[in-house]
Amino acid sequence: MQLKTILNRVEKHKSFVYGKVRFRRKSGRLSLAVSLRPRRGSRPVCAGCGHRGPQYDRLAPRRFEFVPLWGLAVYFVYRMRRVDCRRCGVKVERVPWGNGRCRLTTTYRWFLAAWAKRLAWQEVGTVFYTSWQSVFRSVQYAVFWGIMHRKWEMGSARANHLKERHDHAGKKRRWEKQFQRTERECQRVAPAAKWPPLHHRPACGHPFQQKARSLNHEIGRGTAEARAGRK
Repeated sequence: MQLKTILNRVEKHKSFVYGKVRFRRKSGRLSLAVSLRPRRGSRPVCAGCGHRGPQYDRLAPRRFEFVPLWGLAVYFVYRMRRVDCRRCGVKVERVPWGNGRCRLTTTYRWFLAAWAKRLAWQEVGTVFYTSWQSVFRSVQYAVFWGIMHRKWEMGSARANHLKERHDHAGKKRRWEKQFQRTERECQRVAPAAKWPPLHHRPACGHPFQQKARSLNHEIGRGTAEARAGRK
């Protein structure tokens, strides 16, 4: 059984075809580079409006990191097309295996987010030969996806109140803008040594910054009340 057969079973895309699979060596590690090409006669999809349009030109090959296989890093190699869209102008096409300029495939982001629930983020990056920042952005993507697709239980007045707040147009737009900001952050392909922005950094690399802040606030309030009682 060939690798292309496995990929067509677990990661098949309607308008794209898997090409040759080659061995590559990156940073002293052996990896697999899987080339993709658009199916003959298919038209690219505009990333802005989602409509198909004629091809304008093609960009340089871009690598998308996929789930490792047999301890080998797997990359999708594809030359992105640009669409001559009547609505948006010349735009880069939308591909089904990734979002924007993020170098991680969507499948791999969910894979890292699932393992981040079981292991420390730094350990996940070490085991799967990726950076801590990639694990962080995968978890961030999963969290915002869950917020956008949250289903509210109708069992209490509190749940109904939260549902009304969530369905409010302004609230929904705010979450959509926050999700878009997350996508733009992921599009900025930075070196592994570069940390996320300050407002996204956990305290000392710990993911429970808000919990620690609330606990410190409760301790401080309790100490102030105890001092007031002594007086």
